[in-house]
Parts: sequence; C-alpha cells; structure tokens
Amino acid sequence: MCPDRLKVVSKILSPASRLNDASFRALIEHSNDAIVMFDSDWNVMYISPGTERILGFKPAEIRSGETFSYIHPKDIPRVKAGFDECLANPGKPIATIACVRHQDGSWRTLEGLLTNLLQDPQVRGVVYNYRDITERIEAERALRESEEKFKRTFQSNPNSMSINTLQEGIFLDVNDAFLRTTGFRREDLIGHRSTETSWVDKEDRSRMLRLLREQGRVEGMETAFHTKSGKVLFSSLSAVIVEIGGVQYVLTTSQDITERKRAAERLRQSEEKYRSLVELAPWDLSRHP
Repeated sequence: MCPDRLKVVSKILSPASRLNDASFRALIEHSNDAIVMFDSDWNVMYISPGTERILGFKPAEIRSGETFSYIHPKDIPRVKAGFDECLANPGKPIATIACVRHQDGSWRTLEGLLTNLLQDPQVRGVVYNYRDITERIEAERALRESEEKFKRTFQSNPNSMSINTLQEGIFLDVNDAFLRTTGFRREDLIGHRSTETSWVDKEDRSRMLRLLREQGRVEGMETAFHTKSGKVLFSSLSAVIVEIGGVQYVLTTSQDITERKRAAERLRQSEEKYRSLVELAPWDLSRHP
C-alpha cells in the first residue's frame, strides 16, 4: 500500500491521532469495511483491500472510469444525486445505499458514507467508506414477510384470536372474528386489560398463565367471556407465549362452544327429568311389557 495513501486513509478515519504505517496497514487490511476514493469525475483513485472481501474484485480489477457499470441501474440515479450532494457540501458525510455487482454476478447491498475532501491538500478526493449489509437487508425482508404472513393468518382465522401482554393482560390486537363474536369494537379493547372487558371469571386467566408456565402452552381450556352486550359466551381456549420486540405476549385462540354447552345442558336436564319421572312412578316399569 502506498505510504501517501495510508496517510490519507489515516486522516479520514482517525483525524485525532496518527497511527504508524504498519499498524494502520493492518487495520485497513483486516477491516470489515472498505474504502474507495474518487476524483470529482468518479474516477477511482484508491481501493482498499476490503473491496475484495466484500465484492470479490481485486483492487487492480476495478476499472477506474467505469464506476457505474458496477452499480445496479435502478440505483444509479440515487447514487449520482448523493454524489452531487457530496460535491456541493465539502466535509459533510452523505449516507448512501446501493446494490453493487459482485464478481460472481450477484448483487450486494452496500451502505456507506461519501465525504468530499477534494479541497483537503492531503486527500484531494471524494472518500467512500462502505460495508456490506446484504444479509441484514435480507433478514429484515424475511422478517417483514413473516410478520405479514402472520398478520394475514391472524386476521383471516375464523376463530377468535387476541394478543395480550403476558403479565397485565392488556390487549395489543384482536382479529376480526373476535370482534364479530363479542360485539366489541377494536378501540374498546386495545390498550385495555382483558380482565376488565372479557373474562367472566378473572381466576381463569390466572389458571391459564399457570398452565402456560408449567406446560409451555394451553390446549382446550374451557372458560367464559363477556360480549359487549353482557351476554356470556363459553369458549375452548388455546394459548402460547410469543415474543414481539423483546416483550412477551400471550397469543390466544378461542372457539365458541356456547351452543355445544347449552345442548349438553339441555340433554342433562332432559335426562334428569326422565330419571325423576321414573323414580316417582307408582309402578314398577320393569314388570310391564
């Protein structure tokens, strides 16, 4: 590495102090970031070794006057605008993000800072410090897709679903089936405790939490909820603990079993009535055909 370039890079990255050439060479060569320096016409003046780790190209393979041939066409206008802003504001770092072609033909997303040091007699160039954020971008995209898939599943589920804070039981969200079943509006619930609006027996929530801690999940727990009109609905409830943004919540799914419970109660009453009639009868039915 040219000693003059080492001094330039040292000035850019560590203006408060000077490292000797050997130590700074080690720092630059093993850095996860990379540095490119341009003149005012986008001609490459210097490329640090990090470029090969990030883009696969050896510094000598980068064609000086063909900078834009490495940038994805959709990003060229934004990069040019950032470069123009950089030229118009000497010394001010300008943030950039662009897709740049890798030596293997793939595209890598680079995040960096452009700094106009053309007027600095020790630099006389536009410095681009950058790093590869492709994996971070892909992880964020996968997370967004996962969240979107969850939202669609959550809202389209035919059973009532809700998300509440683990400890306080405050509603974070409910799906449309929950609103249809209970008659509540979303604003009636979000930010309010479920024990104040939904649970008929507050101890049932404590029982659910105990089962969650002991078993990790709850399946088929029978309980009862209030509707907005005051009607009582019986439900078969399932619950799991989910983590959102580092906070633990309870995701519950409830299936309305009110009619099943009422049918079972009617059958029980009918059988009880028949049993009473038999027990009170003045004759022994077993002796008559």
